[in-house]
Amino acid sequence: MAGKANKPDKVRLTSEQKHFIVGQLACYVRIPEVMEEFEKTFGFAVSRNLVGRYDPTRSWNRELSEALTNLFYTTRKNYENSLLGMHPISKRIYRIDKLGSMFERAYDKGNHPFAANLLKQAADEMAEMPGAKQGKGRGAQDDQAPDEGAGYDGADVEVDTMRQILGDAIVTALNKSANAPTSSTKQ
Repeated sequence: MAGKANKPDKVRLTSEQKHFIVGQLACYVRIPEVMEEFEKTFGFAVSRNLVGRYDPTRSWNRELSEALTNLFYTTRKNYENSLLGMHPISKRIYRIDKLGSMFERAYDKGNHPFAANLLKQAADEMAEMPGAKQGKGRGAQDDQAPDEGAGYDGADVEVDTMRQILGDAIVTALNKSANAPTSSTKQ
């Protein structure tokens, strides 16, 4: 059968083609998109299974060479690091600041349940801050210089204290929302 030689799984890839697939997967490109881009670039199709063989994060894929595995993780790290600098939303301190602004607006408008959810989300963000496991954290995020992302005044942020403050604010907001008239209450 002449069609057998053209089956995508039976293709032997060059080093350049393997590096292309590994690089795409390392940058979180989905397999169907890698397949499409591969065909545009190299002029022939590859199967989903063939592309999947070049992703070392898959538990069933343990046969990828050490060189390609290293390429994958190096490329992924470089990709993630480049993303961190692209938009402030990738910085935890920025997200906490925006959550604070959203909380204030929601609270001022009387939307206490939503405000409580925002406080919970901010507390979760703060719990994940570097150093939070030791009880102290800085507002520093990811690979910033130590003073670059510190609290507003540059002082250490006491994570346990902030959790307590946020927890109290959540309780207050929930209590106010429990006492607030609901849409089904007649007035």
